[in-house]
Amino acid sequence: MLNSFNDVPVAFGDVLGLAWKEFGNTSTAVLFVVQPNMYDQFWLEKYLHELYLFSLFRISLPMERFLCECNRCLDPFLLFRSDGHLVAVVYYRSGYAPTEDPSELEWHARLLLERYKIPWISCHLAGTKKVQQELAKPNVLERFVQDKKNAAEIICEFFAGLWGLNEESYEISNKQPELFVLNPQCEGRWNNKYGSAVKAKLLGDGGAGLSAYILMQRIFPPAYTSYPVRGGEWSAEKAVSELGIFSTYLNDERQIANKDCGYLLRTKASKVDEESVDTA
Repeated sequence: MLNSFNDVPVAFGDVLGLAWKEFGNTSTAVLFVVQPNMYDQFWLEKYLHELYLFSLFRISLPMERFLCECNRCLDPFLLFRSDGHLVAVVYYRSGYAPTEDPSELEWHARLLLERYKIPWISCHLAGTKKVQQELAKPNVLERFVQDKKNAAEIICEFFAGLWGLNEESYEISNKQPELFVLNPQCEGRWNNKYGSAVKAKLLGDGGAGLSAYILMQRIFPPAYTSYPVRGGEWSAEKAVSELGIFSTYLNDERQIANKDCGYLLRTKASKVDEESVDTA
């Protein structure tokens, strides 16, 4: 059931603050790795600073400057050199694609941060399309969801078709490309391939770069009449929506926090493949 109080930033701030407390050192800081945008996550930073009064720093990728400011001191601590603060938690809101780490220098920085990072690498990888595809294979989800009420079976009923790029997926998608989507491991919009672009990508460039994709059955949700406003003018048009559920989870060899904390509804015109706006 969705929360009646839908305040996701507060819930995220609370679990970040809880992670900082679990570190057990009130002189430590929290480090945000964000997009190069001064306003990105600003509200969350303000909430954390007012509630917990710890120091909070921001860096953006690439990480050359960060490596100049951080070093490994007495293991297992991470020191932020700008003023000597120890780092308790690193919160990632960037680094969604491998291209954001163009050299071994950046990968070394990722390794340095991993002990303190939210989400940690296992959680980060669990959200990739390739892992989703593997979980959709027969008898795989049962390894992680064990329930007498056949929970894994019920969950699998909601899976769309997911395939790796092999001879079978080439054959079915070439026959009816409009029924499929090529999904990359990238976060955000403008990265998927739809319809004729699926076939063009599969047949073009000699297969270059295809290892970054999986093939997914395209979902056609029911359209409804919406009334978007653009430039002060409204119009009636058919739209579709997508519901996302937010949750928080904190674990340190024991479960500390695990709860749903809100939702986000995105809406777009039914005639477009990409582009949406937050509507609830």
